[in-house]
Amino acid sequence: MKKMKILEIIVICSIIIISLCVESKSYYGLEISIDAPTEVLKNQEFTVFLDLKNNGTKSYDIEAEFFDVGLFTKKGECKKKFELKPRFEQSLECKLIYEKELEKEMLQTIYASVIYSSEFSMVKEIVLMTQEEYEGRRITKRLEGLPRTFVENNNDLEVLLELSENPIIVREANQYLYLTIRNVGNGIVKDIENLEIKILPNIPIECDIPEKMYVERYGERIACKINAKNIEKSYLNAYVIINIKYKYQLKSSVEIIVR
Repeated sequence: MKKMKILEIIVICSIIIISLCVESKSYYGLEISIDAPTEVLKNQEFTVFLDLKNNGTKSYDIEAEFFDVGLFTKKGECKKKFELKPRFEQSLECKLIYEKELEKEMLQTIYASVIYSSEFSMVKEIVLMTQEEYEGRRITKRLEGLPRTFVENNNDLEVLLELSENPIIVREANQYLYLTIRNVGNGIVKDIENLEIKILPNIPIECDIPEKMYVERYGERIACKINAKNIEKSYLNAYVIINIKYKYQLKSSVEIIVR
């Protein structure tokens, strides 16, 4: 009986230790909300706040603004630029007043916007081999099945990488990779400022990147031709590296009754 009691204690302690080792991850990215009164009076000056919270692990360069305040009059710029560090919070305040004629109470909506610059990076290992190496591994049953599709997202963008084959067999015909970039966040992609796609070590690649990319809904699909004809090794581990710099916009709104 005593041994059973000791065993129970050991099991309980083990569970506690294991639970302390579990890493808890919160939502990556920015949260925004507007704090405002539900009702105001004509000619009453009041303040609304755009609250920002950075739940991520990197800093953001923020452009925040109350860009549409309906029939209210702004008492100040109601916009600012600042850096928001990880796990920090900050607010933008805006003083408003309703000074127009008012026959009966009405509902007004004010809108705020947050624009920030960010980056998405993805690195995936692929294999290239000659036809002879491929046949030798196939015959001796040393050919490993490798994934042809990879997908990652950072809660703003989702990137789908597809290979025509993996391993890539070096032959006269060109091989291809396909990249699909799609918005999966709660805002809109204002701009893709730079897209870099390369394969290391120094595998030539030609990508048909449009000047303007449309990544909403179904996303933008990009085809890249891989020219691996001149690799010297019979078997080569290589890396597809994707870097995207972009601007993202979040919006929030709130309704206020004017009496």
